[in-house]
Order: sequence, then structure tokens, then C-alpha cells
Amino acid sequence: MGGIHVYIRQLSTHPDLIQAGCEIAVLCQRCLDKAGDFGFENLEIHQLEGNHLELLTQEFEERTASLPREARGKVAREMFPEGAVQDNVQLLTHEFAEFLESNHVDIIHVHNSYVIFPQVLKNNSLQLAQLKIPVIFSVHSAPFYLSLSEKEYVHLYHFLRECNDVFDVIHAVSKDVQNRLLADVGVESKLMYIGTDTHLFRPTPKDTHLLDRHSLSPRHKIMLFVGRLTREKGLDDFIDTVMYLHEHLDDDIIGLIVGDGPYRGSIESMVEKRAIGNTIRLLPPIDYKQLPVYYNLADAFMLLTRREALGLVLLEAMACEKTCIVSDLPATREVISDGVNGFLVDPRDLDKIRQIVRDQLEKEDHRMLTASARKTVVSQFNFDAHVRELFSLYGQVYQEKKT
Repeated sequence: MGGIHVYIRQLSTHPDLIQAGCEIAVLCQRCLDKAGDFGFENLEIHQLEGNHLELLTQEFEERTASLPREARGKVAREMFPEGAVQDNVQLLTHEFAEFLESNHVDIIHVHNSYVIFPQVLKNNSLQLAQLKIPVIFSVHSAPFYLSLSEKEYVHLYHFLRECNDVFDVIHAVSKDVQNRLLADVGVESKLMYIGTDTHLFRPTPKDTHLLDRHSLSPRHKIMLFVGRLTREKGLDDFIDTVMYLHEHLDDDIIGLIVGDGPYRGSIESMVEKRAIGNTIRLLPPIDYKQLPVYYNLADAFMLLTRREALGLVLLEAMACEKTCIVSDLPATREVISDGVNGFLVDPRDLDKIRQIVRDQLEKEDHRMLTASARKTVVSQFNFDAHVRELFSLYGQVYQEKKT
């Protein structure tokens, strides 16, 4: 489950919204056979059929996870029929109109659907205006280029610019996203940091039973990655870094990878080919509520990603008071003060990473840094505070639309 799914589930089931009497429905393209597979078992799920392009997109992601951009574009042109995106938009436009006619909707909050739903909403803009339904769009992703059948490369934010007049508010999850929206496509947005559940994610002792279950012992120094398994998350760099630390610092250092995604097969092949299965452990997907015990197994959390909008997993690790070593990117600089509550690195600078890990492992007490990490999350990236701010925005756009 990726960060966006976690966010939507947390938001949709948050006690403040439930106590306020909010009724929440999740609307999406059909991509899985069972609603429960989303992890939204207790929510009302509506899957629109369209032309099932989302199912083909999942296959495309798995086939091209390890390919460079040019090769991905070639596969996209082979897999997706010409006009597939626009055909899907037209089918979903009619389905969405029927949904609005048969359901009472007060607010629409769109998350991370950059190509399809902006066009669907624009096609239904007259109906939305007549019903006086405000639309908020949350931008959770850093910009990159998409491979589509109609156009080889399209900027991720392209359709936000084309359909900007449909949205009452565009919400940026970080200053970096806000700046890139304005610089790349000329779209203004409202900055609201998202957050994590600091009640669920908190420091606890290492679970010895969990260590035993995964054939680990207290002597192991665990470097942890948690997240969706995609090439952009820098998993190649994570594996290379852990192996370098294992060989040049301490042979009790191992890497744990927790997550699932289209790059999983590539990681499995890499680990098998290099015969490093004892040092790099790729775990099966973990239930979200069980993640805190895995964070608390770690001696350090590494996120050597190539792009990031903010990083929920980083906030979760910080809330668990882990030493966090992350790529030096504009968005991560909004969270990490280097050497104060974590470390910003160039993933290629293995010597610097080795020095950081050695210093942290040798220190008998590095609580000042890790306590500062949790304090940062509690004070600036607390999910309860984010929900209150978002709920206030809901009320504001609702009143403005109705008057």
C-alpha cells in the first residue's frame, strides 16, 4: 500500500470527521476485484468501470519498473491503444455524471489522479456548478514525466493546468510541490503539510519475538526501508549502501525492505543474482497497523529516494525516534535539519553514510537527535492537526460555494 492509500484511509476513518457526522465515499477507477484489497474494508467504495485502463496501467508498471524512461515510452505505445486515455475519460465522464445524479455530494476531494479525473471533472463542470459542489485537489507527488500512448511524455501536472478552473482549491503537501506547481505549470496552490498518527507511531523496545520470526538476533544492526517498491524510491542505492556498510563497517549490518509494488520482482532478481539474501531481507507486505513494530526493530531508517513530495514513511520513522538517513532533496529539507533531527545525504556518497552509521552505532546515547525527530513530527506534521486544518477548509469552500 502506497503513501496515498494510507493517507486516504487515515483521513476517511478519522474520528474528527466521523464525530462531525461526515459520510465518506471513496470513488476510483476499477483496479482490484475486492474492495477489501484497498485496505478500506469499512468504507463505501465505488469503482467506476471506464475501459479498465487502470488494470492495464498496473500491468504496465510491473513490466516497465526497471526500464529507463525512453524504453517505458516504447512499451506504453505498444500496450495502450491509440486514444485509450480519451476513451476512458469519456466513459468515466458519463459514469461520474450518473454517480452525482444518484448520490448527494457536498464536497469532492481528489487525490493524485493527474491525467484522468481532472478531465472527467472538467467535462462535468456544468453539472458541478449547478449542484454547487466544491472540488479540492491534493497534489501528493513530486513532478515527473508520464509515458502515454497519445504523447510520448507529458508533465505530471499538465492536466492540472488544463483543468485548473474546475478546482476551488489545489492543495500542495509541501513547499517544494507548491513551488514546482507554480514554476512548471503556472498553477497556484495552498500549502498544507500532511502528517502521521503519532499515537500509532511511537518509540517502543525491539520486539524479540519479531526478531526470532525473521531469523534475526539483537546483535544485528538493522537498516530499514519502508514504502512502495518502485525504482524511483532508490532501492538499488539502498541495497548497495547496506552491502557497503556490511562489508566495510560491520558484518552484522543487514537491510530490511518492507513494502510491495511493481519493482518487487526486480529486487528479488537482484538479491538472488548477487546471492545476498542473508544480508538483504525482502519481507512480504505488512499490515499498516503492524508497521510501528518494524520501525522499532531498526537501528536506522534509510530513504535514498530520487524524488519525493514529502514522504509519509519518513514522518513515521521520525515519530518512532529512528535515526533517519534520507536523500538531500528540496522536500526532505522541509522536514530534516541535517545533524539535528536526521541526516541529509547524497545516496552516492557511501563514505559519508558509513561515517553517519558508524557514529550513530557507536554512540551510547543518541537520544537527542532521535527525540528531536519525534518532536518535529508532533509539532509540525501531526495528522490530527492536519485533519482539523483540512476540515476547516472543507467548511470554508462549502460555504463559499453555497452563497
